[in-house]
Amino acid sequence: MTSVELVHCFREGLAEKRAEIERLLRTLMDSRIDPPWASFEWQKIKYIIARCISHCLCQHGCKVYLLEMHGGEPSEGIGDKDIDLAIDCPLLQEDIDALEKEFEKTVLGFLGDILGDDARKVLKVPNIVELHSLNEFIIKKHVRARNQHYAIDLC
Repeated sequence: MTSVELVHCFREGLAEKRAEIERLLRTLMDSRIDPPWASFEWQKIKYIIARCISHCLCQHGCKVYLLEMHGGEPSEGIGDKDIDLAIDCPLLQEDIDALEKEFEKTVLGFLGDILGDDARKVLKVPNIVELHSLNEFIIKKHVRARNQHYAIDLC
């Protein structure tokens, strides 16, 4: 499996969810919540995007967990600014950092098209997608402990 295949799959998933994401972004922008990432709508959009990514990875036998973390530790509250996914994917032909960059570029283009501006600027976030190896100590620790406040098993 290559990053090209995964990004293509991700783009298709985003396209299928475009109407729902647009509706949530419109509601978010109309509410004028500051910072925007602290809103229910952004947290829901994050979950939709995470499900699109995990769908593509899960088809290839990967394990994917959605993490609620802030600074590497479990988040207290609504969630954080970005989407943190822990993945274990032996068939991945590229490294996780390269795949993260491709997913980030894809989602920034997608959201920017809807918002008509730089999504990071509008949402006041430094980035949107972060991929972590399941082998990172702190992540493995919480996933193995079945800490459901920290790691949601997506597949």
